[in-house]
Amino acid sequence: MLETFDLGGRAMAWTLALILLVGELVSGLWLLAVPWRRPLVPAVVFTLVSVLWTTLATQAFSAGWR
Repeated sequence: MLETFDLGGRAMAWTLALILLVGELVSGLWLLAVPWRRPLVPAVVFTLVSVLWTTLATQAFSAGWR
């Protein structure tokens, strides 16, 4: 899906996908491992990742990619 946006080539799409996946993984593991220590940080990271996924999905849907 990321390559359809022409974000600067295949390498850029892979980098963005890796950043999104690592962000989700780190946030989830942080909340599972130490939920009592600064839960705001992983919550903000997870929220930003979710907003980015939502933005990409909205752009894809409006461009006709279904």
